Amino acid sequence: MVSQSRYMPSNLEHVEDLEKYRRGGFHPVHLGDKLEKVGAKHRYEVIHKLGYGGFSTVWLAHNLIEGGYFALKIVCASESSYGPPPPVKAVLDSHPGKIFVTELRRFVILGPNGSHICQVLPLTGPSLLSLSRVPYRLRPAACKNLGRQAAQALAFLHKRGLCHGDFTAANLVLAVSPALHRLSRQQILQLLGTPVQELVHPTGPKTTSASSPKYAVEPADLSKLGSSHLTDHLMVIDFDQTFGFGKTLPSGVPPSPGFHLGTPLASLAPEVIIEGAAGPGSDIWALGCTLFRMRAGIQLFTEWHNNMASNVLGDIFDTVLGAPPSKWRKIPFRKNGWPAASPRSGTDKAIDTCEFGQEEPYPDEDLRAKVYGIWDENRSKTGPALKAAESPIFWTVDPNVVPHWGNVRDGFPHIPPAEASQFLDLLRRMLDYDTKRRITADEALKHPWLAGGKK
Repeated sequence: MVSQSRYMPSNLEHVEDLEKYRRGGFHPVHLGDKLEKVGAKHRYEVIHKLGYGGFSTVWLAHNLIEGGYFALKIVCASESSYGPPPPVKAVLDSHPGKIFVTELRRFVILGPNGSHICQVLPLTGPSLLSLSRVPYRLRPAACKNLGRQAAQALAFLHKRGLCHGDFTAANLVLAVSPALHRLSRQQILQLLGTPVQELVHPTGPKTTSASSPKYAVEPADLSKLGSSHLTDHLMVIDFDQTFGFGKTLPSGVPPSPGFHLGTPLASLAPEVIIEGAAGPGSDIWALGCTLFRMRAGIQLFTEWHNNMASNVLGDIFDTVLGAPPSKWRKIPFRKNGWPAASPRSGTDKAIDTCEFGQEEPYPDEDLRAKVYGIWDENRSKTGPALKAAESPIFWTVDPNVVPHWGNVRDGFPHIPPAEASQFLDLLRRMLDYDTKRRITADEALKHPWLAGGKK
């Protein structure tokens, strides 16, 4: 039986699932809310929204007592324990560069939907995902620099027996300048713009109005902080999927989640989709997909047709990377598109068998064509230097003149052939079907494409 919707869908482009404003779900937050009472004062005041996920909403807050700006991640009431376990956090916090974003502290919020953990996190800049889609594109030099930092972060984790589990562009962010914390609240909001709001409308009188906020808020575009307040230093976030690998797991470190790894399908390695074999190799696969996303501004593998695993595998095997090994040529699937061996396939007994690698890959859709089809910023080698207002990390694309994939248009040069050759070689090594041949993070750092990003 399908449950009735409690709220009218929002017209805003990026807001959380409003249906989760119910008992055990999200905590209703309003701009100006003051949180964590300390004596007669409150420590934090909410001034903007930063984002959301399946289990939390994230808010920009001003510390009214000690000063500075922080991210407050308010978790669903049903998630009583949240974040990486202490042994994992200890490894993350041991990095000398402090590139892994972990909670500084936490407190509890009691609300109409239950008791919520609120994680206090350092404020960071925009994700590489947000900077690699219209209207933004990462500059080629920045891709190499940030890609190298990403590989270094992954190498650090793997040497300590940890896999990130969701190493995608959404979880790689830019660090902010310390000068940002010296701005007034008015200056911050002048940079980010007034928060866009829309009233939340319950679908019926039985919906408890206290369970939801009065209005939904669209997340801030952190790229608007600009080159004065954004750095080219990479930080890594979201360790809720982190797990250990190796013969002996340290006490308190979770083992591989197998089929239940939460990496988005477009970045999920085929051995995880088909066999549940999550490990360092699946992190490398996700990094390869991320590097392509950064450099090309689009996904390498698509999640078309209801985000089904069978279609993602078809995109991998029949177009981009070519025929799979014999053990993956015929795979039984259930109706929801997941392999029959996966717990995600449910109990539906209707099974169809898909045969992959029966046809030659389409020459205009294989990996080589995709890499050589990358278009670059409209700037000639003899052109002017960056203007003061332009960012050395990313540029703004006019969505009305974005070229079609693989087509050369006036003013839109393609990736230089020499770089394309290097990049293609790196991706082929990172996206090898055989995890034993798949390049490691340390090996990737020695590859010419990433080594060229060394400052």
